[in-house]
Order: sequence, then C-alpha cells, then structure tokens
Amino acid sequence: MDVYPRISDMSYRELQRACKDAGLPAIGKTAVLQKHLDDYRKNPRKALKRLAASKEKNKTGFIDWENSAAKEILLKDLEPEGRLYGNSLEAKDVFDDYTERYKYIFCDVPFSQFKAKYNETIKKAEAAQRRARSAQEEAWMKHDSRLYPRQTHNHRGEPIFDVDIEAKETLHYDIKHELHKRMTPKELWQYREVYSKYKLDTFRQRIYQYQKQVKCLNKPEKKPKEKDEFAAKRTPKERNQKDELAAKRTPKERKERDELAAKRTQKEVTSSKMKEGNRQRKQSRSKKRHGGPIHLG
Repeated sequence: MDVYPRISDMSYRELQRACKDAGLPAIGKTAVLQKHLDDYRKNPRKALKRLAASKEKNKTGFIDWENSAAKEILLKDLEPEGRLYGNSLEAKDVFDDYTERYKYIFCDVPFSQFKAKYNETIKKAEAAQRRARSAQEEAWMKHDSRLYPRQTHNHRGEPIFDVDIEAKETLHYDIKHELHKRMTPKELWQYREVYSKYKLDTFRQRIYQYQKQVKCLNKPEKKPKEKDEFAAKRTPKERNQKDELAAKRTPKERKERDELAAKRTQKEVTSSKMKEGNRQRKQSRSKKRHGGPIHLG
C-alpha cells in the first residue's frame, strides 16, 4: 500500500487525531487509518463520498451509528473544548449545521436517527457532568468534615446522642427486640450503662423518635377511596347498563345533555352570587342601624 512517508511514520494515536480532524472514522487497525488518511489527502471529496456510500444501512434506513464518522464528530464537539459544549441547541439546528459542514458524511444520516442519538448523547453528557459535580462536592464535604469535625457535646456541655454510635446501635437493638415495650423509659435507661451519660428526658425523646421512624417506614399504603360513593355502591350489572345507555346516545343527545349541564351550572353560580350580594347588603344595613356614626344635633 502506497502511503505518504509522514503518514507511515505516525503513531496510532496520531493517526486517530488526524482522522478525527479530517472528519474520518478514527477506529480500526493502523493500516485502515493510514488508507483513510492517504485517500483523504489525495482527494478529500472523493474519499468522504466513498466512505459515506460504503456505510451499511439496516432495514429502517439507519446507518451504523456506533462505527460512523458522524458519531465521532458529535462526540468531539460535545467535549469541553468543542463547539457544542454548554450550548443547549436543538437537534434540527445542529443537524443543518453538520449537513453544511460535513456534507458527504451527514448526507446519509436520517434526521430521526440523528435526533435520537443527539438527545441521548446530550443526556449522557449532562449525567456525566452531574456525577462529576457530585463527586467534587463529596470531596469538598469530606475535606470540610476533616477540618471542622462534628462536636461531641453541645454548648451546655451535654453529650450529643447522634454522634455516639455505640448508644445508637444499642438503642436500635433494644427497640428491635421490643425491650421498650416491656420496660418503661426510665427502667431501660437504667438497664444499660451506655445510656447513663444522657439525661432521662433526652433518652426518652430518642425512644419516641425511633418509634415514629419505624412506624412511618412500616406504614401500609392506603388504597385510594372512590370519589363517588354512589358509584362505589353500584353493582357491576348497573355499571354496565349505565355504560350501555351512554354508548347508545347520539351525538345530538350528548350535546343537549352537555348544554343543560352548563346552563344548570351557570344558574347555580348566578344564584350563589345573588345570595352573597343579599347577605352583604343586609350586613351593611345592620351596621348603619347599630354600628354607624352618631350625628349630634
């Protein structure tokens, strides 16, 4: 295979970078990359056209995206130094730009496939950014925790129960074996030496707190009640009859029923407004009679 001397002296990584810069596939053996780059330097348009035409399509008309140059270009532009990094552009705008820049590569890519792959790649990139941000924040938290460890005693000099791992695990063990039901909080407090360094009120609150936590975790889900109690009392036969009657109605009858319901609703609204107005007028009259200003003659 006749290649340029400089191409033959390039390493595999250099060949990959050169192929990516030229918009060529950057995967495969060294000889394949050298051939792609050599053909591109001799006649770029012909080489790109040949590569685009050689892509195999499946039954849906989609190209082999995983091994395509279009994927390499998109991933390169989504890197931190790429053109699309940090830009929330629509798939249509990006696709139009690519068809102008890389005409012979994207001419064979269906827009529906590009849109799906573009959105998928954007989501993966955003997820990777969130994971990196979370890892960075976790590292910051660990660093701050080492610099400023949590205090074991409060401002009154009393020990903090949450920091005492031994006391917490012992309390969880006792509650799991229902010692708190067979003993009063005071008896349980005196039963273990690890509890004696805490006040009885503090220890009692910890028992209640843990009981509430277990109760909330083991709370069974309530089934949603039916809104219409009358409908809940209907038998399956009555429900089927109602559905059959509704299905037999003509569009004209349905329209008339809807109009009647709308009029009835409007009447109810009007009557409620009238009642509210009458009530306010009565209140204003009573204020004038009894609570109004007194005029001295």
